[in-house]
Amino acid sequence: METLLVSGSADFSTPAQFATEELLPLLSNGRQVVLSEMGHTGDLFGLQSEAMFHMLATFFDPGEGDDSMFEVQPMHFDTGLGFLDMAHAVVNAVVAAAVVLAAALVMLF
Repeated sequence: METLLVSGSADFSTPAQFATEELLPLLSNGRQVVLSEMGHTGDLFGLQSEAMFHMLATFFDPGEGDDSMFEVQPMHFDTGLGFLDMAHAVVNAVVAAAVVLAAALVMLF
């Protein structure tokens, strides 16, 4: 059976190297495509979905798996709001609440 393995070069949960070294040798009709600067399924299906669906369609129909529509897209490791940012926000909120409470107590007495 023809099998297409699709890997991202920057997939840290299931590295392309594992598929190449451990799985591909067991597949007599296997082929692997390693997409540059891609991670796991979120990248593979989310960043260039049209190219991914083209590759899958050309694999399932004529058996080629044409990956020519993919363009190298540099990865961004910006996490947005990370745990450190959230911790700072919580500490700032607690300090602000303590200041407001202390000011309210001073005004009452």
